[in-house]
Amino acid sequence: MVLIKNIGMCNYFKRLFLAIVNWSPWFLLFIGFLITSFLAFSFKSMEDAKVQNQVSFIGKQIQTNVEACLDVHEEVLKGAVALFEASDNVDRQKWRSYTKQVKRDNNFKGFQGLGFALLIPSDQLPAHIAEVRRAGFPDYNVWPNGTRDIYTSVIYWEPFEEHSSKALGYDMRVEPEHQIAMEKARDGNKATFTGKVALISKSEQDVQPGVVIYVPVYRKNMPIDTVQQRRIALLGWVYSSFRIKDLMQGIKLIPNQENLRMKIFDGSGIASSALLYASDEDDFSYGDKFPADTLILHSYIGEREWTFQFFPITEYFISDYGKVALIAVSGSIITLLVFFLIYSYRNTQRNAELIADNLIAELRQSENRYHIAETEFSKMQKQLQQAHKMEILGQLTGGIAHDFNNILAIMLGYSNLALARCVTDKESTLARHLEETIKAGERARDLVSFMLTYSRAQTDNLVEVIDPLPLVKDALKMLSVTIPSSIKLQSQIDTEASYIRINSVELYQIIMNLIINARDSIETDNNGCIDIRLSNSSSGEAEEFCTSCKQSKRIALCRGKISDNYVSFSVTDNGCGISDDNFPLIFNPFFSTKDAGKGTGLGLSVVLSIVRRINGCIVVDSHVGGGTKVQVLLPAAYDSLVLPATAASSTVSGGKGARVLVVDDEIALAHYLGDLLEGEDYVVDVYTDSVKALNHFQANPQRIDAVIADQTMPNKSGIEIAGVMLALRPDLPIFLCSGNSSAINENDLRSIGIRRFFYKPVSATELLAALNEEIVHSAQATFSA
Repeated sequence: MVLIKNIGMCNYFKRLFLAIVNWSPWFLLFIGFLITSFLAFSFKSMEDAKVQNQVSFIGKQIQTNVEACLDVHEEVLKGAVALFEASDNVDRQKWRSYTKQVKRDNNFKGFQGLGFALLIPSDQLPAHIAEVRRAGFPDYNVWPNGTRDIYTSVIYWEPFEEHSSKALGYDMRVEPEHQIAMEKARDGNKATFTGKVALISKSEQDVQPGVVIYVPVYRKNMPIDTVQQRRIALLGWVYSSFRIKDLMQGIKLIPNQENLRMKIFDGSGIASSALLYASDEDDFSYGDKFPADTLILHSYIGEREWTFQFFPITEYFISDYGKVALIAVSGSIITLLVFFLIYSYRNTQRNAELIADNLIAELRQSENRYHIAETEFSKMQKQLQQAHKMEILGQLTGGIAHDFNNILAIMLGYSNLALARCVTDKESTLARHLEETIKAGERARDLVSFMLTYSRAQTDNLVEVIDPLPLVKDALKMLSVTIPSSIKLQSQIDTEASYIRINSVELYQIIMNLIINARDSIETDNNGCIDIRLSNSSSGEAEEFCTSCKQSKRIALCRGKISDNYVSFSVTDNGCGISDDNFPLIFNPFFSTKDAGKGTGLGLSVVLSIVRRINGCIVVDSHVGGGTKVQVLLPAAYDSLVLPATAASSTVSGGKGARVLVVDDEIALAHYLGDLLEGEDYVVDVYTDSVKALNHFQANPQRIDAVIADQTMPNKSGIEIAGVMLALRPDLPIFLCSGNSSAINENDLRSIGIRRFFYKPVSATELLAALNEEIVHSAQATFSA
């Protein structure tokens, strides 16, 4: 009943489509403009999102570096606490030695010094003052004056200079901001930051905002498991103060950091009184409402919340709406052309009907005199129509895949780069998140490969000689978990099966599509069976195979007379079978008898496209209620054919200062290649305008050691600029990259001097290995000369 219902719906939509084409050109005009507007808006949103992602990426990198720098300061204080725990007595000389050791490290920009504040009960204050005076500080006193239950006194501070000696004896608990931080550190046994405080450097007029971090020091051998025990065991606090401005100057520069203005605030709000740092003097909003491109980030550091505000510089972060305009104009033109064609069709339809009636009458008169083998002609005509549909679909998907490949190249490239260079702990949450991002990108890359199956030029250059056995076994292993327990999956795999000529991705698609179709044809509440077989097939068996396909209820599509050796792959199920009405339609793109959302209708059309391209054969035999068998003959490789040798692993030794010119109109992709190569010790010149890149090369062609260029760019393509460069430098290694190779022939590229061609997304390992090989080869050639 479901199948009959779906057939009825297909016929209904077919009649509706014909009615729209014949009688509703205005409706088509409306739909065309609607689709154009949707596509233009989508590309605009993608461009805006790209800019926002760039701002977010830089801002988060800055935030991460600030947090890392503060973590280092915290570790210094914990080291000072360890000094107390390891010594029976920490005197002024030990304290000075530890501080000097810390100051030698250039990572502590903004570090004013390291101090220790002693906790003094009120009844012990006179004895403490007398002890310090005897130690060589006759003017020592605890200040400010006043009667308090407990006192704290700065007894150590290094470096101990004239301006900093004034801090000796100072009771910091008298200031509320310091008292809160000190008590939190004491009770929680953790490093705690103050809020914003004013710090004075050597000149008392140089007052800058900063923070102080406290870490508690407890007496040795006393319990500190509870808050009460910690208060009793407290000896004092190790503390450090630093200016945020100096801290930011010491943070490693992030690429494109100069293109963002930023402010750092103490707390969760944006207020001038809480400002810790500003990258410039411009006041870009303290209110609650910000421009759409303002980025707000929050960090929790030392029990304090900090707020980061980033504002992009418009001159750098500009969305490229060129594609939006192109889509809008092109879509409008195409829509108008379709409208006028349909409108013209309506005006000429009557004349066409009259002509058709006359032709029909003439054909009927000639029917008795000219009889033709109508069945074969009809079959050929259907195959031609099918090929034409697949060709159009292939052109469409090839164009779409080009843009997706550029996006995937950026995503996969930066994700792999971040995982390799920025994550030291491969078991961390960040590493796991990056790995999941890479897996998602690789799945998207496989989807693009699936789309490009329709593009003949893409796959013609990818035919391999492979052993089908491991691929079939891997596919069965993976699919076994998706087959319901009520369905038996059995296989007969000939371990002596010959090697075949096919791309491994395409063979995988054949296996997956046929087995999934078989699974979906079996109702889960019945005991089903799927039988998979792989074996050799001789030319004689193949001829019999094609002869038998003429039987009733069978359909075969092949390249004609069979004369070669083949490998047979078949999938047989005992499912519902295919009805007589649907049988001629099974290879049509988007035709499916499955429920909505359970199939695309592309499975068998993909299989057919692959089989035709490799000169193979496919036969389908099905009976309603009796199951279906699909058998594919794949061309076997001749025994004398030399299998492609496995490429030797190349050890990438780094660029050693070699200069590489990178040219790609996709900004993010160009900068990714620059980051990748600079990390391998190359000097990189990055251009997103092919004309400017060519001018740069012509100014001094001998400075460039290699060129990596995109093929499809405005103004001049990659091949065009390569021709000019090679005229000046015939020995120059040039690598060409493209997301769609429909107009690229690798043999033609090599004939004009281009060394390598890569499909996007390009593997970083392959690119670096190839670049290193060419650089080393060029250097050896120069040395030999």
